Amino acid sequence: MVDEVDRLAALHRLKVLDTAPEAGLTEVVELVARVFDAPTALVSLVDADQQWLSARVGMDLAETLRGTALCDHTIRQSGVFVVEDASLDVRFQGNPLVVGEPHIRFYAGAPLVTSSGAAIGSLWVMDTRARPASAYQQAMLLTLAEQVVRQLETRAGDRDPEHVRPGVDQRTSGRQRHLDRLVGEGSTGYVETTPDGVLVDINEAAARMLGYAPPELVGRSVDELVHPDHLVDAGAEVELLRYEVRSSYETTRVYRHRTGRAVPVRCTVSYLPATSDSVASIAALLVDLGPRISAVSARVSAELAHQRVLDAATDPYIHIDPLGVVLEWNTAAENVFGYTAAQALGQTLAELIVPPDQRVAHTEGLRRVLAGGPSAFVGTAVELLAQHRDGHLVHVELIPWTVDGDEGHGGGFHAFCRDIGERVAARAALLEANEGLRRGQQRLEAAFEASATADAVVDATGRFLRVNAQLVRFLGRPREELIGRSLTSVIYPPDLPTAAKVLTQLSGRHPDRLELRFTTAEGQVRWGLVSAASTDDAEPPRVVVRIEDLQASKDLEFALARLKNHDPVTGLPNRALFLERVHQALTDAQEGSPTAVLVLEVDGLRTLVDREGFAA
Repeated sequence: MVDEVDRLAALHRLKVLDTAPEAGLTEVVELVARVFDAPTALVSLVDADQQWLSARVGMDLAETLRGTALCDHTIRQSGVFVVEDASLDVRFQGNPLVVGEPHIRFYAGAPLVTSSGAAIGSLWVMDTRARPASAYQQAMLLTLAEQVVRQLETRAGDRDPEHVRPGVDQRTSGRQRHLDRLVGEGSTGYVETTPDGVLVDINEAAARMLGYAPPELVGRSVDELVHPDHLVDAGAEVELLRYEVRSSYETTRVYRHRTGRAVPVRCTVSYLPATSDSVASIAALLVDLGPRISAVSARVSAELAHQRVLDAATDPYIHIDPLGVVLEWNTAAENVFGYTAAQALGQTLAELIVPPDQRVAHTEGLRRVLAGGPSAFVGTAVELLAQHRDGHLVHVELIPWTVDGDEGHGGGFHAFCRDIGERVAARAALLEANEGLRRGQQRLEAAFEASATADAVVDATGRFLRVNAQLVRFLGRPREELIGRSLTSVIYPPDLPTAAKVLTQLSGRHPDRLELRFTTAEGQVRWGLVSAASTDDAEPPRVVVRIEDLQASKDLEFALARLKNHDPVTGLPNRALFLERVHQALTDAQEGSPTAVLVLEVDGLRTLVDREGFAA
């Protein structure tokens, strides 16, 4: 991309600013107006602050401010810049040339790019009614823009010789010299006419362009072969050649093929003065622009289709050149990053959307990849932070790829991006939820460990998976000994039949709480009140077993029963226990069991106790 200083230098080197328009350029803009069926066509040259209208048809203005010129946008494009309705385009709605005279609605412009690569202005066409531009029209505009540049550079002597098209040189001697220039160029036509336009010689290539054989055309007027929609008066140009005001000129004519179709032709015209063996004549080399226009038209159609695809894409698409300058920017990119295509094109990506603290790394990364160095990003999906026009940060995912440069494209890198703000927010919410679950799990584990009851988690077979500190104390067994051990292994054996009811909890039934006895590591027996609850959401199934320590209450219960049935002084069974056992014996006797009562009487028992005490 040529910078502004070099662009202006290339423009001023041509020495065409603020000069009268040349007839050749006027013919071009007239042809453009006919191709587009538009009232106005112009050649504009864009200076530092002014736009000079070098050749024009349908407009009286000779210059405008650069700031209001739509062509200032055109020179930043690689192809045709089309605005179908400027009054609806946010970039131009307030433009003085849109809201006032000349009331531009439709605009199409092709940049005038010199052989040094500088876009010095544009060939453009406008209308006061909105409408689209066909691919053929855009191709013609590009082709004619190239001709304008050739004319300007040839006039100024600033064109690189290898870019100059073959032309007819008046300084050559005789017609043979002109024909010699066509050797090896079988597609280049050659014609000779009298000064008033009657054909006297034509080669096969020229006749083939129009669908005739050479003999069919000799003697006919050139005006008969020009397409009726493109008739022009070339008399003034011929006069300038005849009086040696200029040696040759280049123009574009649209001829009519034998079948009636239009044939655009680039003509390089020279005057051949009379010699001793020939009369004066006009000679021209003809190049059929049809194939070129068809190729350009196909390319423009492909680019239009490409642009429609990009604009229809729901994800942003960005294409940058090797220096990081934005070449393509679709509608989705406008929506995500806040910059219109007009604002983004020509700007560096770093200045647009790369956060300030990452710009140095971004620029160094581009430079490293261009130098053939490794990159962790090319061809890989990466998540990055981009900066919106209003300053807020946007989370995006992209896969960048390198692009080889070709005609009309600057190479560099391209990528479809995806706004992943919602995904990042959802991921953050999920992480927060997981963290909440983790903290909840920690609190649950802490509550389990600190529980006042002896708790355990067992699997479907009744094996301990987890035990808390209270259970370790209750059973007097270390934690590592219990994990993996069966619950039944710590139940007092006589209670195992009753314990089977607890184990039915593991299959989903819910028995009442049961009192069971357990054995400690030292062989002691401890009472506990057992309950169980399944965890329905666990996979595999888990059961939480809770054992409330009943030993103290059982000890008290046994002590009270002993006091009830034994003498508090002697510790011997008392009358109440005797009567209870007699009653039980009589009940058993009624069921068929024999019963006997033995009564022992000790004489002098009280005297013995009084003298010797209860120990006796």
